[in-house]
Amino acid sequence: MSDKTSKACEWSREGVIEGLHDGCYDYFEGDYVYVCPERTVCAHLVRLERLVKEVVACGQELFKVKAKGWNRYLIYDALGRDVLRFIWREEWMRYHYPLHRFSPHVEAFFRCSIAFRQKYCDPGVSGYPSEDVCCVAEALNGMIEDLKKVVSSDNFKSEISQHNRSSNKNRRSIVKYINALFDSKSRLLVVRVDLGYEARTKRNGGDVSYAQAKEHREEFFKELKKLFPKGDLVGYCWKLEFGISKSYHYHVMVFLDGAKRREDVSLGRLIGEIWQESVTLGKGVYFNCNSKKSAYRSCGIGMINHGELEKRESLLKAATYLTKQDVYIKIALDGGGRCFGRGELPKVGSVRKGRPRKSAAKPKITM
Repeated sequence: MSDKTSKACEWSREGVIEGLHDGCYDYFEGDYVYVCPERTVCAHLVRLERLVKEVVACGQELFKVKAKGWNRYLIYDALGRDVLRFIWREEWMRYHYPLHRFSPHVEAFFRCSIAFRQKYCDPGVSGYPSEDVCCVAEALNGMIEDLKKVVSSDNFKSEISQHNRSSNKNRRSIVKYINALFDSKSRLLVVRVDLGYEARTKRNGGDVSYAQAKEHREEFFKELKKLFPKGDLVGYCWKLEFGISKSYHYHVMVFLDGAKRREDVSLGRLIGEIWQESVTLGKGVYFNCNSKKSAYRSCGIGMINHGELEKRESLLKAATYLTKQDVYIKIALDGGGRCFGRGELPKVGSVRKGRPRKSAAKPKITM
């Protein structure tokens, strides 16, 4: 499959489960799940970030020249092979995520490799011509030295610190929020829906603007509050994402009072239909995650009681997905637009009805 294809691809069962957990599936059709190509890009971004750290820590030259007769060959190990491979991946990655900033390590790698890419072409499987090998090796080693200088600079360390603070802020916020909801209710019915736009609307990623997606999101939550009156709606959170194959789309978690509501699958369908029919007037599509709970590695949706710490841990893992991608790739919206939001924290000291709880323990989750 071509790197630039925007068509969905079919994955193995193992890949399907992982794709569902990471929220990068596209849609279900019969017994098959199709995963959008952005998932592959995300995997490459994770690998490239690790690669940069390995390269910076390496104390020897990665690229050498070996002479054999009149010919010269470029010599490198697995680390050097990955460097060469990723030098030519920037265009492909930015094609799929044109509105995003990558992590500081990835951005530094691409900045330092610009000069090399401007001077040399991708050699493919044939390798570089013998007469160019010495200059190529020198240029590659020089690129690595430049990368090491950038990563060790005070400016880069400040950038990393700021990036980590920004990425972790929303993660801490969602964990605090969900724990507060359980402090106010004995059980929650958790419904997750993913909201997007149908293929002909989002084709080429250019037919839906951020302003339209924002307007639709605001209207969606107005309609959601109408659907669940009288305190049934306890809270919600959402994350905006963008990919070339799916355009703008939202991951939404809705928290309902488990003492008043049941049938999460049916409610997920009702919530999705609000987006599809009332808000987008038929241009939207939705995926009801509660209808496929068995496909998740750890299920954090459905009915969850306050004392079911294992289920609550799974819920927190699923919820923190809404922010974890920002560690590697973050949408950059003009005018400081929001890409994450949640409801208001419950009032402190609110009276809880029912029997006293046996334990006030909270689930543990690695942040």
